[in-house]
Amino acid sequence: MREVKTRRQWGGRRWLGFERLTQVPIDSRLVDFSLLPKAERRWLADHNKACCDALLPELKDDKRARRWLKRQ
Repeated sequence: MREVKTRRQWGGRRWLGFERLTQVPIDSRLVDFSLLPKAERRWLADHNKACCDALLPELKDDKRARRWLKRQ
């Protein structure tokens, strides 16, 4: 957990939020983007980019996995 800023600071209290522990990309072909607000679409894109940045160096010898990861 980590300290997070809330939209209106909710009475000036300290708030905690979660951080991702795993680097598992979400298969974007399974997502109906028309149902997501802009903030959630951005979160998904940022999440998959972070996964890609972290995992691509580990997948040097697996071209198929690298291609799939880059498509997400």
